[in-house]
Amino acid sequence: MLKPIDRHFLSTRTMDIVNDVYSKNQAFRKFNPQIIEILNEIRNLLPGDKKELLEDLENYKNLRQRALYEELYKQGLYDGLRLGNIASNRIRKGGKYHIKKRKYHL
Repeated sequence: MLKPIDRHFLSTRTMDIVNDVYSKNQAFRKFNPQIIEILNEIRNLLPGDKKELLEDLENYKNLRQRALYEELYKQGLYDGLRLGNIASNRIRKGGKYHIKKRKYHL
């Protein structure tokens, strides 16, 4: 179970990575103009009282995506801990791998 400070670190670090990808990754960035254009076209086709629904959809999709990124980052931490454990056990066992299955919980 994650402690509040661990959750804050996880959330902050995940958003740092996401922002870095958004700003620097060309493959990711090349889709932004098309996405914005499509969303604007949909928004223009909606009646005035329904435009808020599109904003709500975008907000919920962003929240869902953030939860996914946080879970991926958390799993990466667990995998890193497991790899560290494998390497440590290998060194202690004279170079042979001695793997124990463990679940790590921050």
